[in-house]
Amino acid sequence: MLLQCERSSVVSGTWNRKLAKRPFLSSGLYCLPQMFSLMAVLEKMMATAITNTYETTCISPFGNSSPHEIQQVVNERGIDYLLHFTRLCNVPGILQHGLYPRSRLDELPHAAVINDRHRFDNRTDSNSLSLGHPNDAMFYKYRQSTLDDWAVLVIEPSVLWESGCAYSKYNAADHRISGLPLKALTSGDALRGMFDESDCLSSRAAQKLHPFDPTDHQAEVLIFDVISPSKIRGAVFRNEEALYVYASKYPQFKFACHEEGTGVFARRDFVR
Repeated sequence: MLLQCERSSVVSGTWNRKLAKRPFLSSGLYCLPQMFSLMAVLEKMMATAITNTYETTCISPFGNSSPHEIQQVVNERGIDYLLHFTRLCNVPGILQHGLYPRSRLDELPHAAVINDRHRFDNRTDSNSLSLGHPNDAMFYKYRQSTLDDWAVLVIEPSVLWESGCAYSKYNAADHRISGLPLKALTSGDALRGMFDESDCLSSRAAQKLHPFDPTDHQAEVLIFDVISPSKIRGAVFRNEEALYVYASKYPQFKFACHEEGTGVFARRDFVR
């Protein structure tokens, strides 16, 4: 169990959404049949616009699934934490204010350094998290491209059934994922699909994966919400100096140190 922390209590919730309709007021310039025909066209146009707006700005947390179903999958797979890598300089702000999606960084009282400036998945309104192990290929590329130090945040699994989530069995920018409607990625089946065997990859047995490891090492969970500090267990650093500094300054969190090439700073196939 990473950082050897206990899970937080579960507070389940549901999202309810109501659309209010206002009566169409006729100006009296049309005869009754024409007015009704116009009303039907306008109502259809408004319904389409509302649906499109809702699809692009909001998602139901669990698609066709209940929080109970998501929690059931989490328990079946033994998912005890999620991970998010970030530059070390971002950690103080995250521990104080939470982990914000890119599109909401302007709400913070401080500046934040962005990992992926491109976000080819076009989901800048979400935080990208990993199950079991960071996306090692991408994480290694970032560590090699900058002299900045890095940290890996450890997140409580309850965000999976308490927040709006999309479950991507491949990298979210992959055409097999980006071409799907968002709702198709928010169900319990989408979460289960992250652990399916794949014709494009070695078998799970050959990869020596844990039950909580997605089949594809680039699989990710998108959290469409701010992840509050209460959902953050702590962080893993590459050096003991950072460990001592943060452990003394933030005693309410748990911290650990993995040297470069080990633990969360290694390739997944190396530590499995």
